[in-house]
Formats: sequence, C-alpha cells, structure tokens
Amino acid sequence: LHGIELEFTPEALDAVTEEAEVLGTGARGLHRLIGRAVDPVDHRWPELAADGVCRVVVTEACVKRGAEPDLVRGKPQAPPLDGELRRDALAKLPPKPKVRSSDVEPKERTGTPGLTDLSDMTDEQVWESFEAIKKQSLNWKNTRGSAREWWERFEEMNRRRPAIMHRVAEELRKRSATIEEFFLAYVYSNTDNVQANLHYLDYMKIKGEG
Repeated sequence: LHGIELEFTPEALDAVTEEAEVLGTGARGLHRLIGRAVDPVDHRWPELAADGVCRVVVTEACVKRGAEPDLVRGKPQAPPLDGELRRDALAKLPPKPKVRSSDVEPKERTGTPGLTDLSDMTDEQVWESFEAIKKQSLNWKNTRGSAREWWERFEEMNRRRPAIMHRVAEELRKRSATIEEFFLAYVYSNTDNVQANLHYLDYMKIKGEG
C-alpha cells in the first residue's frame, strides 16, 4: 500500500529456517520468526514512505541479533496506493461524522471471547479458517470496488503473517462488521493502525445506532 518493497536476503531466510528447526517449530513457527524480524519497522510504513524509503531489506543480523533492517531510499518500486484509495473512497462518501468526547469514552473489556487459539495450527490451517470467516461472516462475496482492492492488498502485505489476518477477521466477526465497513473506518480514521481502525469502527457503529 505504501510503495515499499520488503526483501529478505538469502542468508536471512536461511537463518529463519535454521532457528525454526532448532526451536522445533517447523512451518508453524516460520511466520512468527519472520514477523519478529520485521518488528523494528512494523507500523512505521507511512513514516518510512514519507522519508523516501522504497525497500526494506531484512538481513541475517535482523533474524539472529534483532538488528534494524536496512532501509533503501529511492524511487518506489510500486506507486503507493493508500492515499489514492482514501481519496477515491472519500469522494463517494458522505461527510465524516463529528466526534464528541462522550462518544469515545473507553469501555471496560473482559477477556477475549470469540478469538481462536492458533498455537497448534499450521499456517495452512490458519489461512483456511481465515477464508471461512471472510466468506461466511464478512460479506466478502458482495465486497466491491476500492474496499475489495484495499483488502486484497492488506492480505498480500500480511501473506507471511496469517495469524494477524485471522485476528482481524475474528475482530470484525465479533463486531458483526463487514470488510466494507472496516474499509470505511480506515478511510475516515486517516490512519493505518489496525487497532485504531477497529476502535473507529466501534465508534461508527455506535453513531449508527444512535
């Protein structure tokens, strides 16, 4: 979405595989190890794009010692689409609802009902479960236009982190929300932070019921 290419060096991929074998996690733990290597730059994609970064290179040192990935600046390999999608969607939507402080008071939450323990599932099983939720609960069949394009790119960005996609899908299912509603929250909130978008989605649903 931000025009930044994520690259793992061959040595980094070998290190991930070796660590998975040592830990005995096999294929099930690969996505966790890869996600850990990217953690230093995760949630900083908009900032990096604004700073001219076009490629993030994960090296062997990132995997083994937690070093920062190498940042390569230059012309984006692909045009960033997050702003374009927002502008296109906003042009077709009613004005953003006004937020009052009384509407966004935090609510106490107890436990995490409706979330699946994925620790004993393979990546393939996680993706299968995710696809079932997407098709049965998130109205994927009727998702069109910018919302569909945005979600497909969101999935591609997290192709190696199925647990994240599964968690987002379950969070939407808990809220009886569709992908299009989540996309509207993303557009109106003007942030790429998933948790913030979920909170804004909660706010939008409260306003809709009021």
